[in-house]
Amino acid sequence: MILSIKHKLNFDYLICIVFAILALLFIDPYFLWDTYRNGVFDKVKILIEIAFITALICKHILNNVKIPKGKLFVSVLLLVLWLQRMLPAIVNGSITLLNILGSVAATLILVFLFFLNDINIYRVYQIFTWLFAASLILGIVTWFLILFHGNIPYAYLAPVHPGKFDAGHFYQLYWGSVLWNPAPIPLPICRFCGIFDEPGTVGTIAALILASDRYRIRGNIKNVIILLGGIISFSTAFYVLTVLFIIMSSFYKNKTLFVLLLSSFFIIYWVFVYGLTFENPVVLRLQNALTIEDGQIKGDNRTDDYFDEAFNRFKDSSMLTTIFGCGHSATSKIPYANTYSYKLLIYDYGYLGFFLTILLLLIIIKVYMPETPLPGTYIFVICFFSSIYQRPNIINLYYIIILLGGIINDLNASDAQIISGTYSYAD
Repeated sequence: MILSIKHKLNFDYLICIVFAILALLFIDPYFLWDTYRNGVFDKVKILIEIAFITALICKHILNNVKIPKGKLFVSVLLLVLWLQRMLPAIVNGSITLLNILGSVAATLILVFLFFLNDINIYRVYQIFTWLFAASLILGIVTWFLILFHGNIPYAYLAPVHPGKFDAGHFYQLYWGSVLWNPAPIPLPICRFCGIFDEPGTVGTIAALILASDRYRIRGNIKNVIILLGGIISFSTAFYVLTVLFIIMSSFYKNKTLFVLLLSSFFIIYWVFVYGLTFENPVVLRLQNALTIEDGQIKGDNRTDDYFDEAFNRFKDSSMLTTIFGCGHSATSKIPYANTYSYKLLIYDYGYLGFFLTILLLLIIIKVYMPETPLPGTYIFVICFFSSIYQRPNIINLYYIIILLGGIINDLNASDAQIISGTYSYAD
């Protein structure tokens, strides 16, 4: 039966908007930090979550919503993963009741996302990506004003992450954006953060959103804004994922172009990394970040010495600890440690938790993948998994929305039709 979203799913449309807003808030913008106005807006977010979950439960009970078996299995596996992740911390008492309730709320919201039909998931994805682009605009304007006009008045904002605080970092707070100061990576110009905690957050999410939309830039103002935000973030992840997408896309579009791009990439890489010597600290840092020595990246800054020492102790600990991990957020309790590596998943949740995380993602892809996916879908999935290396906390609302949106993106519908609700589909 053909249903018109515009006339019959007004409440569903509102639900999609709330999902998208919460996804943006789950990226943890500065106005939700405890250091900003004593965290008052974070308390508002908690109230929104409670009201939203209550509304979703009532909707599913009153409407007797039937969930497809595949999506139900994904939801059950997500709950199993949550239990495996949280149980060690609950048993050893290293997590507060408030944190447990917050984790339960975030997991339930993700479960209800899986319960949406594909067209509404895609609608959530489109609204979220527009919200993300909109959140960058003021920051981009501020960034260029600083670049061309120098000093602009700002307030001081303390970081919420203990590692950044211990390292003496703070944020320059502007209207609608923040900048990290002093920047860990010395550059002649500042790196763009937007409303988020660091440039890598902007760069990674921007690259994944663009990959999920197959880097459609021409005539797409949303993607132009996101592309610009990614570029001025100077995020290594953004540039690596972008190059990866371009090279893999050329394989399907033009084999000759693929060979040319791949050959050029390896020649430039070899000359830059092993053939030249630099004194500039910025260029030298980039060179080290790309140098492979003894099977490892020489300049890998995803972990520091404090975390590496703790991780080595973890590997030598009991079998029970290595299987189940040290407990939820155990990494954040390592003094002075600052890490954004896949090793974080292993340290906190053990090798079992890491395995279940990858398994859940693979099953999600299996359930939502079209019967005859386009090549761009496979390329996007590869980019998504590649991002885990340096952004491991991917089982959350905004990453899953990007993943599902990128997979469902094969739908024959325009952005305007999805968002306005004028697209009709077979139910």
